[in-house]
Amino acid sequence: MNYLLVGSEVYNLQSRRDSILKEIGLENEQPDVFFGAIDADEVIGACLTAPFFTDKKAVIIENPDFIVSGRAADEKTVNRLIEYLEEPLETTTLIVYVDKPFDRRKKGYTALRKYLKTEVFDTVTPDDFRVIVRNDIRNAGLKMTNEAFDILMERLPLDVLNWKSELDKLALYPGVIDRKAIRALVSRSLEDDVFQLSNAVVARNMGKALQCFRDLMVNNPNDTTGIIGLLAYQFRFMCQVKNFNEQGYTIRDIAERYNAKEYRITMTLKSAQGRSSKALLDILSRLSQLDQDIKRGRKDSIMGLEMFIIDVTGE
Repeated sequence: MNYLLVGSEVYNLQSRRDSILKEIGLENEQPDVFFGAIDADEVIGACLTAPFFTDKKAVIIENPDFIVSGRAADEKTVNRLIEYLEEPLETTTLIVYVDKPFDRRKKGYTALRKYLKTEVFDTVTPDDFRVIVRNDIRNAGLKMTNEAFDILMERLPLDVLNWKSELDKLALYPGVIDRKAIRALVSRSLEDDVFQLSNAVVARNMGKALQCFRDLMVNNPNDTTGIIGLLAYQFRFMCQVKNFNEQGYTIRDIAERYNAKEYRITMTLKSAQGRSSKALLDILSRLSQLDQDIKRGRKDSIMGLEMFIIDVTGE
């Protein structure tokens, strides 16, 4: 059996790849791995080489150009792989592994899935992710307050692999995990904090927006320029996604255009509800003017950002 494993949920993708290697008795063996712009002859040569010391061997093609979005597709490479897959060597298991955004319209995807067992691992939904986290906490024997759990869910990105890493840290904490422990052990990146701020601003949630901003100032007191830049990026992306959505583009079309996960596009559209692309462009323009005023010394950076948040959320 040969496989095509694709999707954005990296933890489940890796788990499935590892389980396939275990099924064929190669969990302790190093497979032949090829990346990106592969040489078809080298890959096929590896597939046709008889295994040494074992009954089976595995060959992995990881994130090949002929499937990943935004990369040039080499049809000759795809055709050569198809020639091999029409009469594959029974002792070799070929795994095509893709954890980057991929284009379902590319020949590499449409043609190879006819010869490979295709398994798709999309990003889990927020509800499913919440269940996974709660079950993992229980199975690890950890005790956590409900308030701490809610704060944990706010801080975690929708990424099972990242959560497993955070779980390892939490497992070392003695006693009941409360909100202080979560805030000390589970950090959020500057980008995540700014993402929360931009969502609150667009949703006109002044209280949450100001709280996000003040938290940012505690952790990044001297980085107002970076915060403005990230806010501008978020508003610009919202505006672009909203504009394409208003023109009738599907979530999949937009995701492929920006080489982004469909979940990110979905959440961006959800965040931008109640604001037109024109209104988002106006917010971006006002933020740009604020940036110029701060750089020219006309406004204090912290006070200026706070007034910008109050003005935009109060409309």
